[in-house]
Amino acid sequence: MKKIILFVAFFSMASLLFAQEGKNVGIGTLTPSKSAALDIQAIDKGLLIPRMSSQQRDAIQKSS
Repeated sequence: MKKIILFVAFFSMASLLFAQEGKNVGIGTLTPSKSAALDIQAIDKGLLIPRMSSQQRDAIQKSS
């Protein structure tokens, strides 16, 4: 019984430590804005969004 209680306590503490706080991601920053889902910061680079043809997009297999 004591081992089960210790395991549950350890698991609870570990899940709290590794849980994402605000579910926002930062690239180029350690402190992303709390109002953004994705915060990209750079002074010498931009954002390049991949360009695909309709055939390339249609060839992507959707997971269920």
